[in-house]
Amino acid sequence: MGASSPHVLRPGRSILAELYEGRKPRSPACSLSRALRTFLLLGGIYFLYIELGGVGIPCPFRLLTGLKCPGCGVTTMLCDLLRLDVLGAFEENPVLLFLLAPSLLLVVLLEWKGKKSKAVRALCTGLLSLAVAILLTWGIVRNIPGLL
Repeated sequence: MGASSPHVLRPGRSILAELYEGRKPRSPACSLSRALRTFLLLGGIYFLYIELGGVGIPCPFRLLTGLKCPGCGVTTMLCDLLRLDVLGAFEENPVLLFLLAPSLLLVVLLEWKGKKSKAVRALCTGLLSLAVAILLTWGIVRNIPGLL
């Protein structure tokens, strides 16, 4: 094995640098697909943990303040969706349920076209700002006694 062999670490180079030097960059679709698969795998494991153990992760904001955050109920909502119980999911967090599909669409759109298109980036930024405003409003409204 000579110094030019791919199995020999060159001086001053890390192992990771040597491994990734010859690789082609991943396409956005491949990166999104990999992230989605990882998210689904981890989500599936967490879903099984909740289903078998009956205990989920409590909301730190609610533990500290006693108030519901805009995301309170998201775990139960997603578990209800996996059981195809849309009404139960709606009861847990209706705002996040309605924002779920457009948010996923935005992520796909931004990953697919957004890096090259200023119009798509501007649209995604505007819609993300709107979603944040909706969630902040929801976080306030859901804590007003007697309103919901």
